[in-house]
Amino acid sequence: MRKINILSGIAVAVLFSMASCDVIEGPYTEGNALDTALCPPKNFMVKEQHTRKILLEDFTGHTCGNCPNAAETAHELEITYGEQIVIMAVHVGFFAEPYPDPNGEFGTDYRTEVGDDLDEAFGPSAAGLPRGMVNRKPVSGSPVLAHTAWWGIVQGIVNDAPSADIQILTNYDEATRTACADVQVEVLTSISEELKVCVFLTEDSIVDWQKDYGASPSDIPDYVHRHALRASFNGTWGVAMDTAPYNSGDLDTLRYSMVLDSAWSAPHCSVVAFVYNASSLEVLQAEEVHLE
Repeated sequence: MRKINILSGIAVAVLFSMASCDVIEGPYTEGNALDTALCPPKNFMVKEQHTRKILLEDFTGHTCGNCPNAAETAHELEITYGEQIVIMAVHVGFFAEPYPDPNGEFGTDYRTEVGDDLDEAFGPSAAGLPRGMVNRKPVSGSPVLAHTAWWGIVQGIVNDAPSADIQILTNYDEATRTACADVQVEVLTSISEELKVCVFLTEDSIVDWQKDYGASPSDIPDYVHRHALRASFNGTWGVAMDTAPYNSGDLDTLRYSMVLDSAWSAPHCSVVAFVYNASSLEVLQAEEVHLE
C-alpha cells in the first residue's frame, strides 16, 4: 500500500490543457508529514460491501434565474437515491460574478480556481447555464448536459457494480480552523488506465441572494445555496494513484489539511473525494463525508 502525505493550504490550483493535465501549482508541499496533533492518523475499516456512488457537478451562478430549476433536480435525485448521489454546485462564468449593487445584493463571490479550470476545460458556461455533468460521462460527445438529462444518466449507472471504493475520515480543529482529510481508495476490479484522485471541500446551507425566474419577485434574499464548491485539497485534477495497471485489492491512501476561510461554516462543510480515469476523465466512484 502506498501512502501519500500532502500538506495543503487553502485552495490548490491546477493549470489544465487538453494535451497535459499534470501541471500542478499551489501552496502545498508533497512528502511532508502532517501535524499529527491537528490531524491524527486514522484507521480505515475493511469493507465487504461496496455501493456505486455518483458525482453530480451542477454548474450554476447566483444571477442565473433558471439555475434553481437545476438545483431542484439535483435535490430530487438526492432524495431519491440518498447517499449514492454526491453533489457539487460549481459557480462559474458571467452569472457567478458578484453584482455591483450598492445594497450588497449578489455581492458574494462563490467562484473558485477549480471552478474556473473546469469551466475552461468543459465549457458549461459557454453552453449556457444551468448545465451539469454526471460522473463526467459523455453523451453525444460531451459530458455537459442540461439538467433534464441528469435523471436518465443516473438511472442508467446507479445500479452498476463499482470498480473502486473510497473511504474518507475527517478531523477538524476549531482553534486553528484546520480541516483534515484522510482518503483511502480501494481498487475493486482490474483497471489498465491511470487513475487520479480529487479531494474537494464543499459548504451547504448558505443563505444568500439568488435570482429565480420561477419566483415573484425573482430576486430572493434568503435562498439556500447547497453543496457549494469552496476549494480543493489537491488541485483541480487531483493526484495520480500508483502506476497503472491496477489489480483488485490495491489501496492508495492520501492525507491532507486545509485552513478554512473565516467566512465558511465548518459545521456545514463536507469533504468530497472522487477517483477518475485520467484518459477519459470519467468518474468511477465518489464519496462525501461531513467535516464535523
